[in-house]
Amino acid sequence: MVQVTRILGTEWLRRIRVRRAAGRRRRLPNRWGGARDPVQGNRREGWGLVAVSLPGLAALAALLFTWVQVGQASKELQISEQGQITNRFNAAIGNVGSGSMDVCLGGIYALQRIMQDSVRDHGTIVSVRAAYVRQHAPVAGEGARPRQTGLAEPAPPADVQAVMTVLADRLPSRDAGPALELQSTDLRGLKFRIAPGHRLAFRGAVFSFARLCGL
Repeated sequence: MVQVTRILGTEWLRRIRVRRAAGRRRRLPNRWGGARDPVQGNRREGWGLVAVSLPGLAALAALLFTWVQVGQASKELQISEQGQITNRFNAAIGNVGSGSMDVCLGGIYALQRIMQDSVRDHGTIVSVRAAYVRQHAPVAGEGARPRQTGLAEPAPPADVQAVMTVLADRLPSRDAGPALELQSTDLRGLKFRIAPGHRLAFRGAVFSFARLCGL
């Protein structure tokens, strides 16, 4: 009886040792270095994905930074261009008001260049030019400028001719606001060089009470 008890006790101890050894083997890494613990394996896989994703995230961050820089540079360039146009506009207006005809003509054609470069300022410049013609070429009456004498037909002053030439060559589609107002103006004797297939851009202009003989 004692011997049977010893045999059973020995067998029971052996089974306990086998179970403990099996538990240690499950916790130890296998021969390929992989973790047998599922939680530890998931963690390693997660860190691996993070490591692989780092170059892509860095590239995305660089792209976003470049995009912001380009947008900022574009805004600064637009502000600079608007400032240059404003300076050019002020200088041209000052030349138009000069007492020298040569300087005045230079200002008129400088405004034409600004009108071509800046769609935003096109309508304003057209209105300024129309007002100039109304002021400097009114119909005969008080304040009217004398016409050239000794000619077979009347001729407008050189500055009025230059302004009307620029207005005739503009793009009406860029006009903004009211129609071209040239009412009560003396426009006799104007001369235009019309290219084949080209029209004078006076469609829709207001010429009420204006003198257009020879136009």
